[in-house]
Amino acid sequence: MKSAKPVNTPLANHFKLSKRSSPTSQEEKEAMASVPYSSDIAHAVGVVSSQSALDLSKNVMYHSRTKHIDVRYHWLRQVVEEQQFNLEKIRTDENPADMMTKVVTGGKLQLCAELIGMEYM
Repeated sequence: MKSAKPVNTPLANHFKLSKRSSPTSQEEKEAMASVPYSSDIAHAVGVVSSQSALDLSKNVMYHSRTKHIDVRYHWLRQVVEEQQFNLEKIRTDENPADMMTKVVTGGKLQLCAELIGMEYM
């Protein structure tokens, strides 16, 4: 992490895959196109940091207190109900998103970095 390059978040949308990651022949393109990604992944898992967010995703009933939620976000309830996506509660002390959204101590920053697979060199 000492040699990590700091960037503003979120990253700009003009970043693309490197050329080394792209297929170089027609055979490689066809092989990549034939991979059934959706069936290879049993289900996606998301984590939420509040119990109320988790409850809202699972409760398909309409409540007057949730009427302010934009209709565009109700798709999550359907996806969770169809078991295409599984939400799990994450404890605050184990939430790696904190390093990008809050002021954290050096120890917490190191823990968050380890949680996402970053290592000090």
